[in-house]
Amino acid sequence: MKEVKHTRLAMTAMTSILALGLGSGAMAAEPQEGTGTASARISDGGITPYIIFPDRAGELNNGGNRTCEGVGDAFFGNVNYYSCSSARANYSETSDTFDATFTDVSGNPGCNNNAIDVTVTDGTSVAFTANPDGVGAAIVKGSNDANVYVYNPQKNSDSGLTSPLNASGNPAGLSNLTFCWNPVGQETECFEDETAWAEGTRYTPRGNWATYTSYEGVAKTVTLFAGQTMEAGTVQFSAPAGDHVTITITLNEGWRFALNPAGENEYGSVYDNNIKVQDYATAPSGNPAPGLFQWKTIAEGQTGSITVNANNFYGVHVDVEHQVDCPVPETPANPTTSSTSMSFSSSGQ
Repeated sequence: MKEVKHTRLAMTAMTSILALGLGSGAMAAEPQEGTGTASARISDGGITPYIIFPDRAGELNNGGNRTCEGVGDAFFGNVNYYSCSSARANYSETSDTFDATFTDVSGNPGCNNNAIDVTVTDGTSVAFTANPDGVGAAIVKGSNDANVYVYNPQKNSDSGLTSPLNASGNPAGLSNLTFCWNPVGQETECFEDETAWAEGTRYTPRGNWATYTSYEGVAKTVTLFAGQTMEAGTVQFSAPAGDHVTITITLNEGWRFALNPAGENEYGSVYDNNIKVQDYATAPSGNPAPGLFQWKTIAEGQTGSITVNANNFYGVHVDVEHQVDCPVPETPANPTTSSTSMSFSSSGQ
């Protein structure tokens, strides 16, 4: 099987004010072709909601619920477009309360400054204020679908947000609410995905460049190559400890482990393993299938390790990202503007 490299740009929590903007006006973004359909109702700020299709960013239909990863993928082609997200807060019309607050749950630096306040009218209509960062997207779920309101640039307030209309022509009762955003007033960093392998011998002489590493029973360190030729870091094999060897991966400056969303559960986003290892008694051949490797784990940042059985050869596959120049933001196609003019502020206020 030929290995296909997946490339995306991942915006970190340090996001530019010029890319996101803040002001009294907002432009309505549209999802990429084939990823969603226009819905109703239009918000009081003039933003048309969209219902985005499932299977974005590994999502299943999941009763119509959507995530910030799915919104970023559908609208901007980037599952990591939004650095910050609130928990999915379930609404009770009986008590007129939510079972969660709208504080950030991503853990990304810079995301915990935003204060989001919400009011609900008649169990259907949502109004929000968000300072200082504003809101980039609001996911308003009711019945079996969710309306996604996307603000480009981010907006400090809006009202009249509802779930999709039901057969009666009225919005379904509010089920839950999620907000997505990016911190403002800071520099932008963008990353691109790469596949990496520990230095060694190619599994096959042609095609797939994947490599395996010989292990002679003593500690050793080899280079971690990404995209075949880029030195992304090092892979250190420990001396055997009993029947086990610990493999430690240390990434160079400008590199980090890629976090690849694989869906979600009741606790939030779920990510694929980004370190995969297979041990061999004899030198392997044929195209490897990292997804079937025996030893797997997930790492964040620039250092990760995994303990595996001691053996003579290892295939070490790592999903990484490296820093690249950020693209110039594009104006959304056919933007809809609110009645107030859009403005940008270098201070983010």
